[in-house]
Amino acid sequence: MVLTEKSISVLWQDYLFLTKEMNKFLDRQDSEMFLELLSQRERLQSMIENKPSQDFIDSKQGQEMCTEIAKINHIMADKVQYILNMEQKNQSLSRAYDGLNNPTIGLRMDWKS
Repeated sequence: MVLTEKSISVLWQDYLFLTKEMNKFLDRQDSEMFLELLSQRERLQSMIENKPSQDFIDSKQGQEMCTEIAKINHIMADKVQYILNMEQKNQSLSRAYDGLNNPTIGLRMDWKS
């Protein structure tokens, strides 16, 4: 069985597919699968960059695909920022309540009464 090299248009279609799948798993908050897909997409990106001809990007189909990828990337960046902000908020809230279980705080206040 001989493996044939994928054409640049097929690689870009795979890239778009991985981008859409990353967005789905980000919605499901499945970070492990999201990171796995991101890793696959990075490998695919290096394959695309190593192709000698980049004529596909200049075509109408290539431009439409790049526009769609850019839109999804922007949506994912917003989602990641939101998740990061929520995580920071939860950590701050958790740290605020860390000292409430410390019995020495109440003892210091009772000494003056």
